[in-house]
Amino acid sequence: MEIEEITSLMREFDFDDVIKQQSREYLTTAHKFVSYQDKDDDKKYITNGLKRFINKSDKMIYLVEAINYLNEELSQTVERIDYGLSDTYQYSHGLANFSIYEREFIQDNRELKLQKKRCETRIFYAVRELEKLGLKNLDKSAFTVSEVDDLTRKINALLIKIDELSVGQEVIFNFIEELKADLKEMMADFPLGKKRWQQRFVGIIASYISNKGADVIFDQIKPELIKIIKDRIITNLLH
Repeated sequence: MEIEEITSLMREFDFDDVIKQQSREYLTTAHKFVSYQDKDDDKKYITNGLKRFINKSDKMIYLVEAINYLNEELSQTVERIDYGLSDTYQYSHGLANFSIYEREFIQDNRELKLQKKRCETRIFYAVRELEKLGLKNLDKSAFTVSEVDDLTRKINALLIKIDELSVGQEVIFNFIEELKADLKEMMADFPLGKKRWQQRFVGIIASYISNKGADVIFDQIKPELIKIIKDRIITNLLH
């Protein structure tokens, strides 16, 4: 194989995707290696995975994947918790006073609350490890769950709009595919915090606006872009 062929293959090979895949594989199986009895288990859940990667960039990708994975798990857990069933009521009445079905429901509800706490604790440690790598004050500028849901919905709507507008635009097909890939990547970067997320989003849009062949696309998606991030910098770029 010639050097040019090897170089071409290397360009096509996405190392970040490999790190993300390995991260997800660890995160989905790590529960087998924690006892939930050691007070440091939640910290080890994060740091043991971190040890699998050598350089700073790979470690950051892993930690972002961990936060995304845990936020997904947290969201699913919170949806299943019955907050109307207070622990005080459960303990004061005792499980013996309930039917088998009620006892199972109460016990499951307690487990869900413990799972919620585990997810929150693990997210805390993942954020702290990101800060050690140089990303400071992430929790102070963090997106809320509702903000993430709102932005995700808006970006998905934008992707649908781009697909509609791309029909018959074969000349700029590569541009469109790259833009869509970058927008999808933004949905995985919420853990970086509002400031850095906004900076990256503005940078992506600025880089594509300079592509004169794509004016027809950008003219029609300006409203959706402004909905995603109401920032004077991006507004100035779009007008």
